[in-house]
Amino acid sequence: MGQAKRVVGRLRFESDGRRQHSQFEYDREWLSSEDSFPLAPGLPLRTGGFFAAARHSAHPIREFPTAGTDA
Repeated sequence: MGQAKRVVGRLRFESDGRRQHSQFEYDREWLSSEDSFPLAPGLPLRTGGFFAAARHSAHPIREFPTAGTDA
């Protein structure tokens, strides 16, 4: 992020033809940084993943701000 090109998290995306699955997880260094901030209201700063799934015609990445979590 920014000039320093800091890693803030990892986004994984999978598609099996009929369904799409996405997961986002904050990087631990980002979480422990004093200047970290949540990327969206539905992605509070915490450990663990945020998950979204949709039919192939939908866009699961758009679902992250309201997606359920595994916590």
